[in-house]
Amino acid sequence: MVHYFAYRADFKFHTFFSKINPVLYILKIPSIRKFYERKGVNIPQAIDEAFKRPDIGISNLRAGAVMHGLIFLICLGIVNLYYAFFKPFGYPKSIELLFCLIISIIADYFLLFKQKKYLDYFKKFEKMSRKEWKRWVWISSGTIIGIFFFFVGSFILFIHNKH
Repeated sequence: MVHYFAYRADFKFHTFFSKINPVLYILKIPSIRKFYERKGVNIPQAIDEAFKRPDIGISNLRAGAVMHGLIFLICLGIVNLYYAFFKPFGYPKSIELLFCLIISIIADYFLLFKQKKYLDYFKKFEKMSRKEWKRWVWISSGTIIGIFFFFVGSFILFIHNKH
């Protein structure tokens, strides 16, 4: 669910910022616009399509990066808590960071990307009622914010226990 709403939010940001995108203003120059019209290409529509595709679209790739980042922050928060409570004079090593990265990639693969499960989820979420959809937007936003605060809190605790 978080992946789906990260995808939707990224596409909404794209549509909002496309109104002030300087590249699109360049495409309004008559000679450039006519050049692409002769080729039968509608650049703004092609850009929107490149972002919107749920299988290989830019918004989906960014949402996948958000999911990797969230799982990485959870794992890193756990490492911070471990070092805060059990290793009073140590600091996380590169191997722990690499381990967190590998865990986030493996978890995302099995939860979302194996056999393109996320596309099935997207279809299911598109059919949701408006009320249920709003509820899940709040839950997903809260999950993202909660993970961020967990990481920041674990880092503060880690730093506090070092002194």
